[in-house]
Amino acid sequence: MSCQVSSTPSPSRPIPRRSRLAQATANPHPAPAGTASSLSREMLERLETIYRAVQQAPILDQAIRLPEVLTIAGVSKSTWYARLNPRSPSYDPRAPRPFKLGTSDRSPSVWWRSAVAAYVQACADACATYEGGNA
Repeated sequence: MSCQVSSTPSPSRPIPRRSRLAQATANPHPAPAGTASSLSREMLERLETIYRAVQQAPILDQAIRLPEVLTIAGVSKSTWYARLNPRSPSYDPRAPRPFKLGTSDRSPSVWWRSAVAAYVQACADACATYEGGNA
């Protein structure tokens, strides 16, 4: 009878994941003849530093379509477009302007998520200031 040891981890303990750069730094391959291993080690350390910096970077802004804009702003489609129309009594010059994703007239219009969120926050701040009597 032979005793076989399973190499699969138990489901109760997750396997810690490491980046390929971290794995390469931990287990470097032998340097090819004629190159300095310290140079390749230094290069890997620099790449690992860059990789960590990119992983910690904030999430980049996103272009969002009208349904999500309406969800974030909490208004109807007609109200939103009235705020964008200079001839409307509901016009708000602070409202973010849409832009096209292409050159065609049929290209979809989108807004920056951060611009919509900042607009909603500005409206909320103005309302709080007005209700507080500081205006």
